Amino acid sequence: MTMHSVPRKLANLFRRSKPTTPVSSQSSKGGKIIRGVTTAVVAILAAVAAVISYRHIYEVATAYGEEGWTAHLVPITIDGLIIAASLTFLDAAFSGRRPGWLSWVALTVGIALTLAANVLHGWAFGVIGAVTAALPAITLTISFELLMGLIRKAARSTVETVTEDVAEVVETEAPAEIPATAPETPAKRPGAVRPGVATVAAVKAFLIAASAPEDVKPEDLADVIPGKSKRTARAALAKARKEIAAETPKPAETGEPLPMFA
Repeated sequence: MTMHSVPRKLANLFRRSKPTTPVSSQSSKGGKIIRGVTTAVVAILAAVAAVISYRHIYEVATAYGEEGWTAHLVPITIDGLIIAASLTFLDAAFSGRRPGWLSWVALTVGIALTLAANVLHGWAFGVIGAVTAALPAITLTISFELLMGLIRKAARSTVETVTEDVAEVVETEAPAEIPATAPETPAKRPGAVRPGVATVAAVKAFLIAASAPEDVKPEDLADVIPGKSKRTARAALAKARKEIAAETPKPAETGEPLPMFA
């Protein structure tokens, strides 16, 4: 994959069409509405419980010696510990890793402290008062964790979808692997043609029978040695003439070769 192809591949990824069938579209839209309503209800419930829990813890803090702005910070340190621990779980979900042990400790301690403070606020009114005062803390903890669970689930779904799309883009658009080839070697020049014995014999017989053997050309041998190339015919013709010349004695009186082999 070249660097110039990356923008194009990313563009194709984000231009990837979504399901357009009516059933899938309605199902997707209905799911988004349900998730939106659920998130809103859980968030409102958590906010209401947080306000009530804040008031309970504030009154406990002022009753036991805290004054001024520090009394207002005590509820934040307790319920804020639950929020901080939940956010670390959310970060772990986005990062695709498991939350650390300290996150579990912070969540456990935060839940225990907020329950203890709210129960202490209603303890003066007996068991029923303590249980009633503890309800906001329980509601806050459960609703906030439900909210974080919705966000974590959406985060995991988004990460899985993007991962699958990227893998599909890379798989379908990656260039095919180029097979390794041996380095090219320079072509060798063809060697001399060596006509067969039968080919030379046929050409030789044709020359002996010809009325003007000195005028015979390679293209005239097409019917004598059919299927042979012009180079083969030329080589066979030369060899046949050489053999005939070697077999024919020169005239004793002149010492010159016969005219057909001159």
